[in-house]
Amino acid sequence: MYVREVKSGGHAYLSLAHNRRDPDSGQVKAEVLYNFGRKDRIDQNALRRLVRSLARFLEPGEVEQLAGSGALGDLGAFVRAKRLGGTHVLDGIWARLGIDEALRGLLKARRFRTPVERLLFALVAQRALNPGSKLDVESWVRDETHVNGLEQRGRATALPRHGLPA
Repeated sequence: MYVREVKSGGHAYLSLAHNRRDPDSGQVKAEVLYNFGRKDRIDQNALRRLVRSLARFLEPGEVEQLAGSGALGDLGAFVRAKRLGGTHVLDGIWARLGIDEALRGLLKARRFRTPVERLLFALVAQRALNPGSKLDVESWVRDETHVNGLEQRGRATALPRHGLPA
């Protein structure tokens, strides 16, 4: 297992990976186990927890030795945190009532590339948790809260720019 760095679009991205042999081709391929995200926006606290967790399995003093040698490098800087609790609870209620499956069933034949059910959920959640204009939901999801299924891709969210339903 190793941390790999991939450069794309002028940014470096880090992920935890390991090599696995493809049974069909016999080629060794890197399999990503976890994406840490952009190198300049890594959650330092999450990395510290990971290092502490791994350090439990090392000999005493080895971690200090690694840190002293500079092998651990710069772990990045904390950028920001988003709210999750309210949208998480509402998402559970949304699923428990079957609204998600009902909407996906109705939208299945249309083959939208945009996650319309998630967009509708974001509109409802924003009205419940942070009432405002439907045009504000894009910045609310991008900057203030997390909605499963509307993760950021690059700099923009999966929300279409001002393409929200009326």
